[in-house]
Amino acid sequence: MTRTALLMVLLGALAACGGAPDNNGNPHNSTESEKDNPFEPEPETGAEQETPTETTEPTDAEAAEATVRGDVETAVYTPASGGSAATLTLTGLSLDETPIAAVYTRTPALDRPGYTAFLRQDDALDRHATVYADTAGSGAVTAVLAVTGGQFNRYFGGVHFERSGNYTPPSALDSDTGLVTYAGQYIGLLNIRGDGATLITPEPGTDPSLIPVDAAEVTGRILINVDFADNTLNGGIYDRIFVDSTVVVGGRPLDNIALVEGVLNPEDGSFYGNVEREGQIGQDIGDFAGVIGGEDGAGLAGGIYMTDFDEGLTNEEEYGIYVLDQCGTPDATDPACAGVN
Repeated sequence: MTRTALLMVLLGALAACGGAPDNNGNPHNSTESEKDNPFEPEPETGAEQETPTETTEPTDAEAAEATVRGDVETAVYTPASGGSAATLTLTGLSLDETPIAAVYTRTPALDRPGYTAFLRQDDALDRHATVYADTAGSGAVTAVLAVTGGQFNRYFGGVHFERSGNYTPPSALDSDTGLVTYAGQYIGLLNIRGDGATLITPEPGTDPSLIPVDAAEVTGRILINVDFADNTLNGGIYDRIFVDSTVVVGGRPLDNIALVEGVLNPEDGSFYGNVEREGQIGQDIGDFAGVIGGEDGAGLAGGIYMTDFDEGLTNEEEYGIYVLDQCGTPDATDPACAGVN
């Protein structure tokens, strides 16, 4: 099982104002670096940002999927139906609860557009875990995102995605369906502290070094084009906003993300590819992976892991998911679908 080793990014400005303690994952404590605030702009280098300085490293399917799945082993998400609330159980996320399969609490206050929220914190001194989930393609594909806040110099996170039923792509011989677009909402969780609104309040006098934090969120929109004739895909994540944090009032825009060099497996509908910042051609910052399912490829679900994705942050990491309906199907409501065939 992969264990994420990088530290939870905590903001020096907050620590100075009485925020969560530095040893809950602040990578900026070393005297080797005086830059404590991830939002402090990087010094200008004078180089053209769009000039590639390296070639994107090739990625294989197994490695990309392992990177995206991270610490998460399995997840079972059941959407709300009739009078029954949505439920979620998950394994692999360390220290979220004593049982091997942890049951998470439905938390409507944390819902984001298109995604159902859950959380888990056993007590005030245990890790806080945030989870988002959704289905698409009439329930044929599912993705689950889970990330803990920082505590004791570590955080854990990852993505689960799956398909139910067989893979039945659109006919690549039909020019009207060989190239297909999926569009919808994106949700991400960061190794940056959230606003703490759902943390259990510790007892008065608790040493600050013991208190965990929660993970901040990113919302956005995503569009993915899939060529079923050539078994390739690419896309972009845009309108990215940093939310649910003590750092920024009203949210802060984040850089757009490009999904490049995507490869579709024609046998099982799985896919993978590389991640770049928009305009940073050839500079690989992560991987994406997922699966297509439903009748005629009606739904697409997957995840992403990336680092160093924003000029104003330092040591940042993000896990995210996208659960999308195919444009032109009855469940596809994203405005971007209006501009495609």
